[in-house]
Amino acid sequence: MLSGLIFWDMPFGLGLADWDELLSDDELKLFFKQLATVNTSASSALALIVHFRDAGRVAAAMEENGFADVHPFFVYKPTQNARGTECFIHAVEVVLVGYMTPRGLRRLNFPGPNPLLRHNMRFSHNVGSRYVMPGEDVATNPTQKHPNVAQHLASILCVPGAKVLVVGAGSGSDLIGCIRAGMDVVGVEKDAKQFIGCRSRLVAAAADWEKLSKANAKEWAQVEALRVRASTFASWEEPTEDASAPGPASSSSSSSSSSSRGAADSAGAAPVVKCLACGDAVESPVRCGSASCREGKRFHASCLLACTSDGCEAMMCSEECGEEHFREQHTKTPG
Repeated sequence: MLSGLIFWDMPFGLGLADWDELLSDDELKLFFKQLATVNTSASSALALIVHFRDAGRVAAAMEENGFADVHPFFVYKPTQNARGTECFIHAVEVVLVGYMTPRGLRRLNFPGPNPLLRHNMRFSHNVGSRYVMPGEDVATNPTQKHPNVAQHLASILCVPGAKVLVVGAGSGSDLIGCIRAGMDVVGVEKDAKQFIGCRSRLVAAAADWEKLSKANAKEWAQVEALRVRASTFASWEEPTEDASAPGPASSSSSSSSSSSRGAADSAGAAPVVKCLACGDAVESPVRCGSASCREGKRFHASCLLACTSDGCEAMMCSEECGEEHFREQHTKTPG
């Protein structure tokens, strides 16, 4: 079991503040030397939020200093937005995770047995508005992250009550996230302005924790819905002794799992096909008549719409497909 976690939102080198400069090789070596001095646990994990351009160099330094199985963890922010349309929206953060504990002794705390919940990716909100201290007009930390990132990783990498060291606490997001995960947290911050801002934010959070918790729960409704959709996108069912027993709610995928298909094949039974329109089983499914429709052959004939053109027997699954079919088959270009 992992007994500790070191968490650091490293500088990205984007020049967003006077401290936002990439560490030199010598500074990176000094960091690990200092870390070895204060980290007395031989079963700790290290999580570093890094800029993607610096990930390879930092990963090599982690391995050189005793952290094994270094791998990326991606934070995807589906609600991220940006001005302009002729550019990609940077909606992914990269976290490097490494362990001092040998793999055979490591125990991670995943929320369930579904393999999709163990993927190295997390849906997260972006930071809508950064913390600004009372009386100030600029954000305490221009690179502020959402507390959910640290909360999620801490809850997986450690058991509640484990010790967590947050290096470069900034405006306090990582501290708040680890506290929400039930950890014993210590944070350090050398920038005087951010230290004062972090203290102010923590005091405000402690004074109105219930209100913030309710706001956080409401804010996460949309992202949680996306996470559920992602976790059920591919086929998976929790193994049960009774092959006929339904799987958990999180595995309600429209396609059967490989184990279910194997059981059906061995019993000589055909797999159940459900109509995509009404959801009932259909023995002789038919397809949408529009050539551009990708829904496939999974409809009752009674659930489809008939083409409005005289003499055409095509059936479509939606008005949009019907209009597309009409343009393709019954509209002639003059000339």
